[in-house]
Amino acid sequence: MYLVLFGIGAKQKYIFSSNTLRENIGASLIIEQITTEKTAELLEEKNIVFSGGGNSLCVFNDEERAKQFVNSISEWVLKTYPGIKLTAVTQYCNPAIDRLTDQVEKIFIKMAEKKSASFDGVRNRAMGIEELCESTGMPGKKCKNSKLFKDSDYHIASVDSIKKLEKYEETGYQYIPKGYKEVIKFEELKKNKNYMAVVHIDGNSMGLMHNKIRAYYNEKYHEQNISIINDAYLEELRNFSSQITEKYQQTFNQLIKAFTNVYEQGEPFRIRKIVLAGDDVTFVTQGELGVEAARLFLEKISEKEIVLYDDEDIKLHACAGVALGKTNYPFYKLYELAEQLCSNAKKELTKDNLNATGCLIDWHLKQGDQKGALSDIRNRYYYLNDNCLTLKPYWVAGTAENKVNRYQNFINALAVKDVFEKHGIGQNKIKEIRNVSRYGKSITESYIREYNLTDYFKENNQNNDIQFDDGNVIYTTNNENVYFDAIEIMDYFERIEEQ
Repeated sequence: MYLVLFGIGAKQKYIFSSNTLRENIGASLIIEQITTEKTAELLEEKNIVFSGGGNSLCVFNDEERAKQFVNSISEWVLKTYPGIKLTAVTQYCNPAIDRLTDQVEKIFIKMAEKKSASFDGVRNRAMGIEELCESTGMPGKKCKNSKLFKDSDYHIASVDSIKKLEKYEETGYQYIPKGYKEVIKFEELKKNKNYMAVVHIDGNSMGLMHNKIRAYYNEKYHEQNISIINDAYLEELRNFSSQITEKYQQTFNQLIKAFTNVYEQGEPFRIRKIVLAGDDVTFVTQGELGVEAARLFLEKISEKEIVLYDDEDIKLHACAGVALGKTNYPFYKLYELAEQLCSNAKKELTKDNLNATGCLIDWHLKQGDQKGALSDIRNRYYYLNDNCLTLKPYWVAGTAENKVNRYQNFINALAVKDVFEKHGIGQNKIKEIRNVSRYGKSITESYIREYNLTDYFKENNQNNDIQFDDGNVIYTTNNENVYFDAIEIMDYFERIEEQ
């Protein structure tokens, strides 16, 4: 028996490096086509263990068939999508003697080693006489194609760029309900503010679930049943992968349905899927809706379960990162920020309890000259004498009953805007608290007293059960500023109500 694992190298760069939305979507669809549709076309169902998300694991009875598949798909990718870098590794195992639980682990280690050792060398992008593609910077040709470029002008486009646009034109219209306008440019995501949101969501504990499956079948092995348990293990991997794909697909469909309550028919439908591959999800939307779109997705996924060995029900959880920036900001940088925010949310998950479960969300509003990694930005702009001004990330679902950084507390804090409006107090009085907070607790308290704002905050604080410091209305007994995050994003936030 031979295992074959193949994957797409530099997948994120291939998808996210362009600032043309249709190319981003088209690139993702190309990867999906290679790892799912083309794989299924070349193989029988019994050969595929799982596919999608830039990787596919396949199994063959003999070495010749394994080599034939690798050659066939490599040749097809090279001819059809020359910008794709395909990496494949193989692993032989004797199904009567070798445990597949060990062999599958070995082939993933092989893949990691091959990718880390891979080096493209110095690529001579051009000879200096060619015109360069507007999107990729590679040598391009002069094109005039109103269907691809949505105008009648000439464009310099590389093969990569054209392939992505062509793929979008084939199947890129997914998730646009009937009666709504298609959004094809990042600037079309804006409505009230010239901001868009890049949302990245990643499932929690996927590696842990794989390890649990592996441990379960390892315990069942003995000398006489290795082949039987190997077959059962492969089937379990197929089942696990298909369930994850199904549940995340269902959740994204629920999100799309919720957006039909946000926009009227005839309006642009301001949410576009970029990646939906297993538990790996990335989409873009109107800036003011980014945080709530992520919140809704996390709530919906936390309601779902998958069934593993012995009918064990496993609840699903995920974390989300939301990067808000102007629609002309480099898309790849916003995506990288969204990824960092998602990772930061995952760190919070196990900060106090390694066994904690739940969904968390972190977000950042990109403004001014903020540069560097997320950790640098937080340290530079959000820390004051070792006290952090932000409570992010926030718990959306899970074991967070007694935590201040629950999403509902953030929503409660946002409601102070309505209290001020009801009493005819200008919004600038609230917004100034964000700036004053940077000077510390005592200065903030003085500001609130000076402008007679205490009663308005007290009125709003009736909505929650937070223990505030004596005589204070925005700081908890642990010196946590409950209102900073809400005030910072209040102009870039809208609720999504389900009907």
